[in-house]
Amino acid sequence: MSVHVLMVNPRGSSWDFIPNEMWRSILFRFAVPACDGVSFDSVTAQSGIQRFNAFTDHQPAFVRNDEYRPYSYPVDADTETYRKSVAVFQFDRWTAELMSHTDFNAWNVGNVGSDADEIVFWVGLVVKLHAIPYEGQAYFHDLTATERELLLTADTSITQHLHAV
Repeated sequence: MSVHVLMVNPRGSSWDFIPNEMWRSILFRFAVPACDGVSFDSVTAQSGIQRFNAFTDHQPAFVRNDEYRPYSYPVDADTETYRKSVAVFQFDRWTAELMSHTDFNAWNVGNVGSDADEIVFWVGLVVKLHAIPYEGQAYFHDLTATERELLLTADTSITQHLHAV
């Protein structure tokens, strides 16, 4: 049975954004074992990954172009059908290590060198984790029982911030 859950940063919580240590733990304890691809909303072609500071010395391998349903839409877009086209790159432990050197809340279009508002993690052609750092949110899609267990072992405080949608 799959579960669709949302990890939010509710008002009145003990943290304003997902803490960087929790982000690192999600990357290594959930994303590395569960996901094989990563994309950034501002990268639509293979060469776009080079502008990120995290990938100055090593760029993950390009896998394909794909589309996902973004968190934010253009004003004139149909919110039911709008999709964003992105380049998908190989995601592995090395890529996670490089990404972990940038704080979670530093990923945003206003921050040169990590200018991505949305980070999407894939399993094959399916989105599993959709992170929106500037909103302090991470959406986990259709988790299997094993994936849910991986997520809950990432940090003990995740349980209190995990909500079904």
